[in-house]
Amino acid sequence: MIIGLKSAFAMIRRKKMQSFLIGLTIMLTALLIYTGLSLMNQSAPFDEMYSRAKGSESLLYLDPRVNDIEDIKGWLENYKTVKGVSKFHSYNSKVEFMKDNEKVSNSLLITEFVENSKQDIIYIDENEKAPAPKSGEIYIPYSFASNNELKIGDTIEVYFNGKNYEFTVAKLTVDPQFNNGFMSPFRSFVSPDFFQREGISPNTALLGIKYKNYTLQKEKALKKDFDSYMVDTIQPTFIGYLEIDAAYNMIGNMIAAMLLIISIFMFVIVIFIIRVTIRNQILHQYKTIGVRKVIGYSSGQIRQMFLYMYIIIGIIASSIGAILGVPVRNLLEKALTKNLQVDVKNNLDLYIGITILAILGLLFIFVSLAANKANKIKPIQAIKYGMPENKLKRAKFSVDRLQKAPLSIVLAIKQILMDKKKAVLTIVSIMIITFVSLTISNITGSMSNARHFSKYLMAMKAGDVSVTYSGGMATKEVMDRIENIENVDRIVFNKKELSVSTLSKDGTESIPLLGTKIYGNPDNDLMVLGEGRQPVNNNEIVISSPVMDKTGKEIGDYITIKKATGDKKYLITGIYDSVIHSGLSYMLVEKEISREKKHSDGYYWLYLNTENVIIEEIEESIIDLLGDGATVAEFDSDSLQIISTIKTLPFVTNMVLAIFLIVCGIIIFNWTLIDISRSTKVYGILKATGFSNKQLRILLITKSMLLTLVGAFVGYTLCALTIDKVMTAMFKVTPYSTIKLPVEFIHGQGILIIALYCLIALVATLIPTRKIASISPKDLITE
Repeated sequence: MIIGLKSAFAMIRRKKMQSFLIGLTIMLTALLIYTGLSLMNQSAPFDEMYSRAKGSESLLYLDPRVNDIEDIKGWLENYKTVKGVSKFHSYNSKVEFMKDNEKVSNSLLITEFVENSKQDIIYIDENEKAPAPKSGEIYIPYSFASNNELKIGDTIEVYFNGKNYEFTVAKLTVDPQFNNGFMSPFRSFVSPDFFQREGISPNTALLGIKYKNYTLQKEKALKKDFDSYMVDTIQPTFIGYLEIDAAYNMIGNMIAAMLLIISIFMFVIVIFIIRVTIRNQILHQYKTIGVRKVIGYSSGQIRQMFLYMYIIIGIIASSIGAILGVPVRNLLEKALTKNLQVDVKNNLDLYIGITILAILGLLFIFVSLAANKANKIKPIQAIKYGMPENKLKRAKFSVDRLQKAPLSIVLAIKQILMDKKKAVLTIVSIMIITFVSLTISNITGSMSNARHFSKYLMAMKAGDVSVTYSGGMATKEVMDRIENIENVDRIVFNKKELSVSTLSKDGTESIPLLGTKIYGNPDNDLMVLGEGRQPVNNNEIVISSPVMDKTGKEIGDYITIKKATGDKKYLITGIYDSVIHSGLSYMLVEKEISREKKHSDGYYWLYLNTENVIIEEIEESIIDLLGDGATVAEFDSDSLQIISTIKTLPFVTNMVLAIFLIVCGIIIFNWTLIDISRSTKVYGILKATGFSNKQLRILLITKSMLLTLVGAFVGYTLCALTIDKVMTAMFKVTPYSTIKLPVEFIHGQGILIIALYCLIALVATLIPTRKIASISPKDLITE
């Protein structure tokens, strides 16, 4: 063992640069593995926040106009596994405020503050509970404030039944359930007696259910009994703990899965580099290994030299990488959970040990396999010739085939074909790097494209412009006026239908739904459907796939929707997937609108006949027609809240691309060094026959550029063919596994990344080629 360790340290000293480069690649791999593993289990900040607030594990949305709130609350309080029930009176309202000197419209769940609550406690920072707001004050969640650039002291205008109230933002709060864009709309708090004092009737009641030692089984049992209790009435929306947890942790889990997949690809590259390096080391020590075999070294002892060398490098590099992963993980976790106001403390933990052991275990396996090449060395032949028999195989390549090509390209191709295995490994490594880089950058680009992202998560193609209106005109008149504006192709009105439900397949469960009714004459591609067609008539409907599963309905069946105004049957014409309302939703189209009908909430979506949308010009035209009661924005509030959840992805993408640029440089640099060391006589002969240092550099650059371009092209093609499947796999780690988000493949961005890798390859080749220039032809030939 001592001899093996001494030999390992000697090889590390002799090959300092290659050892460093391999160690650097292992370190970066360890960093990604640790970050991915720890983020995959990153619910600790959410758990801490939820525990601090004594958050309710289940929520019920009720309509006071339809449901008997006190009766339902009493039933829940008497249920055997329920510890307590919180009650909040709310009003789902349109709000307006200034952002970047422009008036912006959004939705908030305006809620009366509950003093001395024993659960769902509102905090303003890590330690301080929020006091009750005073008259004229409003508390808003940190997430809502961050998304809309609001701060304490700003003014928010809130509309109740056509009347507006001005509030001053007095505190930013941590709301245990409503501090995330997937729990829409955000909840804000006003003084405890606001609704009663102003004579406003709340349109929403929220009941929070706290269990005695929560388990999923207890929640399911309560839900089943509650469904039976409510089976003959309109079922309120029930949100379970897993859905609340997923709303906070979904993006983090997707990032973690992405980093773990990338780290697997990275380790494959590490194995390729180590395999080629070990084979080169065996070749350089061919005679030495033969002598050691003659004096009694066993095959195991010779293999140990290489094993110890890479285990030493692996221990040092993986330890550094895993430890460096701690601040990277903390930075990501802080970005993902900054609005929770918890102190993220992640020091050295179990995942560091897991990361190091995983890397060392894999190194042991693959280094042992690569080092077995030394076992095949014949001592006598090694001592006599210092090289293996038939080391150089004649490449099936004739220079005559490329008579008109530049000499550097001809020689580069010939050298590539002389060592096909190394060329293939180089191409595969560059292919993996290009594939992963393009996949991650295009996926992030698609998810960062707000309109594309919201379209497939909400299953609707939102308008080019969104308008809210709180004036006195009827809905039809507003639509007629806007439709006459230049460049407006068509307009629809989007309104949510609340307090609706349908029965399950066996008729024992009342399924709460969220409906979306589109008024007007939409395009045929407004709704993003997986099957079927968009509704055309007033008696047609499209339902989400979870509703289809729970009801057992298919396209062509009729479904009964329970509403406060009465039950109505609809013909199912299509199926879609959406994240809205936990996927339990439906969509309708109503083309004819009564001229007298007014809607106090909802969005007007404008579809323009030009791609050059200038919001300011459209806004000016709309304000002229409708007055100050109109608010114009690029997106409606529902879309904005979902879009706000993926702000961390660009940081992760940039980190991954930076790592892969480094790895690309390492691969080319390392294999150029190996190429020079293995072909010294070849380059010596070329130099002796008149090749200048510049020409030899061009030869090596041509060789590395050819390999890089071939690998990049294969990676580019593979990415274009499989990227949608990768995106689908990422969504599989979320509760919305049925969502299919097509990736917008940006060819210009792909070409730019490939050009960047070619530049890195150029630099990484130029540096080691100095070695040839510093040695005379005589030394090269005799070496």
